[in-house]
Amino acid sequence: MPTSLTDLAVKGTTVVTAGGIDARQIQNYLARQHLEAGRSAWLTPAVLTFRDWATALWHRYLDDGRRQLLTPGQVDALWRRVIDESGAGLRGLPGYSHISAWAREASQRRRDWNVDIDDLYAFRDDPDCRAFLRWERAYREVLDDAGWMDPGDAVDALAVRAPSPGRNGTASVLWADLTLTPIQSQLAERLRMAGFKCSDWAPPSCNQRSRRIQLEDASEEVRVAAAWAAARLARQPGQRLAIVVPGLEARRGEVVGALEEALYPDRLRLGARTGHRQIVCLQGQATAMDNPMIGAAMNALELFGSAGDFPVLSRWLRSPFFGAPDNADARCMLETQLRSHISSQMTFLDAFRSGGLAARIRAALPALADELEAAVSLMGAHPRRATLTAWVTVWRRLLDGLAWGGQDSTVPDDWESALNDLVLLTPILGRLDLSDALAELERILGRPQRLGAVPLHGIFLLASPENVGPGYDAAWVSGLTDTQWPQASQPIPLLPSTLQRRHDMPWATPAAALEQSRITIQRLVDRVPEVILSSPESVHEHSVQPSPLILSWPLVTEADLLGSSARRSQRFGLDESRLETSTDTVPPVEARKLRGGIGTLSMQSICPLRAFIESRLTAKPLETVRPGFNARQRGIAAHAAVRRLYSDLPEQKELLSWSPGDRTRRIDRSCQSSLRGMFGVAEDRLGALFELELARLRSVLAQLLELESTRTPFRVAGMEQTIKVDVEGLEIAGRLDRVDELDPDGSLAVIDYKTGRRNNPSDWLKERPRDLQLPFYAAFLEAGVEAVVIAALNPVSPQYKGLWLADGRFPGRTGRLPAEFTWPMQRDRWRMQVETLAREYADGDGRIFRKEIKQAEGGIAPLTRVHEWNALTRKADLRASRNEP
Repeated sequence: MPTSLTDLAVKGTTVVTAGGIDARQIQNYLARQHLEAGRSAWLTPAVLTFRDWATALWHRYLDDGRRQLLTPGQVDALWRRVIDESGAGLRGLPGYSHISAWAREASQRRRDWNVDIDDLYAFRDDPDCRAFLRWERAYREVLDDAGWMDPGDAVDALAVRAPSPGRNGTASVLWADLTLTPIQSQLAERLRMAGFKCSDWAPPSCNQRSRRIQLEDASEEVRVAAAWAAARLARQPGQRLAIVVPGLEARRGEVVGALEEALYPDRLRLGARTGHRQIVCLQGQATAMDNPMIGAAMNALELFGSAGDFPVLSRWLRSPFFGAPDNADARCMLETQLRSHISSQMTFLDAFRSGGLAARIRAALPALADELEAAVSLMGAHPRRATLTAWVTVWRRLLDGLAWGGQDSTVPDDWESALNDLVLLTPILGRLDLSDALAELERILGRPQRLGAVPLHGIFLLASPENVGPGYDAAWVSGLTDTQWPQASQPIPLLPSTLQRRHDMPWATPAAALEQSRITIQRLVDRVPEVILSSPESVHEHSVQPSPLILSWPLVTEADLLGSSARRSQRFGLDESRLETSTDTVPPVEARKLRGGIGTLSMQSICPLRAFIESRLTAKPLETVRPGFNARQRGIAAHAAVRRLYSDLPEQKELLSWSPGDRTRRIDRSCQSSLRGMFGVAEDRLGALFELELARLRSVLAQLLELESTRTPFRVAGMEQTIKVDVEGLEIAGRLDRVDELDPDGSLAVIDYKTGRRNNPSDWLKERPRDLQLPFYAAFLEAGVEAVVIAALNPVSPQYKGLWLADGRFPGRTGRLPAEFTWPMQRDRWRMQVETLAREYADGDGRIFRKEIKQAEGGIAPLTRVHEWNALTRKADLRASRNEP
């Protein structure tokens, strides 16, 4: 009798598998069998999943047109609807998104194991079972009322009333590597009795060698597996290899990157693509949401809903998939400006309609403002709740109006397919609001993409040993630790555990899980000629042991698998050759006006390279947008409020003469004026934020006035005066927050307001001062400055900090000059330090100081290359310690 799959899968035979991955592997196995037999052409049988085969069989023989068979997507949606309408109040709770899947799985498992619904009533005291019974009953009622049919019901109907194959002869069905459930076995028997020819096929045992290996960690497993696979393909390019990586979906990028590095070690690393298709993700494959053009479309639609906050607007403005390419830079510049605008605290719709956003966009990009105005009008005219068909229609118009795709109007096929699938949910879900409609679309787009044509050889990635099909030349299974394998029991959450044990449902008990895990490993080993079973020594820095189920196989080392010279000391494209350093001299500055003023020299003092990047290249990290005012905005508000409060340049005695009521009114006017200048028309929408910041500012100003009352007599001589000084040929501009004239000698105190917490005058006295603002004023103001003071406007601990010559002029203790310095000497020293820093800047000094290395890290690191610099420095230090050249 024929036993090979090619002999069994003859013309007219339908090959039935468990799932889509199995079907694809069987198709490739058949093709390789035919090629190995020397055939250049053959009749390919239909290879279907059991679900697709049963659906086709029902449509062909039993579908009388009275009931509509639901698609899997419609089934999922209907279960969600039933649970939402049950009044259980579960929406929004942790794990809510899994409940409908549990209910659907429980219903399917009940039918697959021939469990009558009445049998569950014996467990109605179990709250989970009782909830499931209620949902199942409601689900059935909806199906009956609407004339719909669950796909599982089609299998039940076929098992009860199996059709005759008809007059054209005996229909042939081949169960390929498929373990039948009770209902499937019942269906198979009914089909045989009705005249169908049914047969079973399992891959023949072909194992020649199996070994195990233990490696440092999961990343090392992937690296060695990649090197092993690359070596095999280098020897025999026509091989078909399987690599199993638990959690493949989350680790896909890491795994594919390691494989590409092993397969193509000499390729360019930055954005290069080889064009080879030697790596195939059978599981953990990409979704439509991974397509950046589709992600941009979803982001644009989200912009017009309740979740459309500034981060959504930011992504839309920066997206290359909207508008004309020549507007891309202008859109990005607009986005950077909007980050500091108060409208960033609002949703897009609120900000555009009443927060001043529309005016700011129109001032920068009038055409873009017109597009958004039309889009806002379109969405505003649409009903708040609508069918999914109606939402799809308005979304198409919206994206067209926003010029999605730019000049390339080609819409991705996955997008159109998802919209078509979404429309099919209209009769199931009825009318939805925008957020729920988008959630349904995102759910569809988040499904794994359908695999296209799959090559017959190469590396095939899977997430579970259970899914390794026939036809592989070798397989590597990773992650086989004692904590992961055998797998834990996985009972269906909503079915009583007693019932699951009674019917011997898979994975229902620890004993069943142990046996199933043992069968899975042995099944994989039997069907693949060479198998490597690997385990890491540690997972997340915790020591683990190999699974007891793999200890019977011989242990080998990496050298046994790859050879002693196979391990590369450097990974990710770095070879063992010595790195070379070339000096790239920065050209001297050409512009005479120092961009950034004194702040640039302060940065030059602690990190010259960052000063060069931020001032000469004008490259700065983007301002972080977070709820509420950030530190910079609070600083602006505080400066404006103090300026308003002291606008009349009062003397101290005038401040002291204010009555408590007058003081409160003046403070309130100053604070409100400051904040209204920042909030503008957004004040009404952001009333809560306005009141919070107003209370904070009131406290700051009230405490400032209390501090002022403890000083010796003074007069406010100036507020926010601008000065310009020529230093080493550079024009350096600065703005003095405040200058006080002190009694009795008329000397001056320069006061700088600070709202942050790091304000240490001792930093001014270092060889390379950290904050040069006040030292700069002291050094270059012609009048007699005898005090440089920070007024820390902190509502928790406001205080004066700095240097002043006469004790008592400010509350607290003055800083101390170095013992060998007088005040004139210190001013001269500051002048020389400023001149030195100006020369460094003009000459293009771009150093990084090890003590200040954090200044070169963070968002600016790609430009400073600080991590590479640090590695070279450590390497040089190591060589020096070893007296190596």
